[in-house]
Amino acid sequence: MKKNRILWGREPFVREEKLTPKQFEEKYGTCHDCGAIFGELHDYGCDMEECPVCHKQFMLCEEACLKKIKNNKELLAKYHKNVKETGNGMGAFMDYGKNIAEKSRRKR
Repeated sequence: MKKNRILWGREPFVREEKLTPKQFEEKYGTCHDCGAIFGELHDYGCDMEECPVCHKQFMLCEEACLKKIKNNKELLAKYHKNVKETGNGMGAFMDYGKNIAEKSRRKR
């Protein structure tokens, strides 16, 4: 069964703390890396996103994890592109810095 990516504020550590959305926002605010607000997906490559398969840092996951995630076409395309260009899949989200810069411009 394929899994959904984990939204900001829905990580296991938050569920363990049993925080309401308001309490979470007061304690953690937005994601410090990508700016996601409670209930949003992290940007691809965010260092705070947890893999729903292995529960490690999602940006470092290999193809085995990516294949088990729902709506994974874009993820796998990025992974395979990186493998072709660099010889490994680590950092399949290296265009992340560009995404953050674009997000910053949109907020202004």
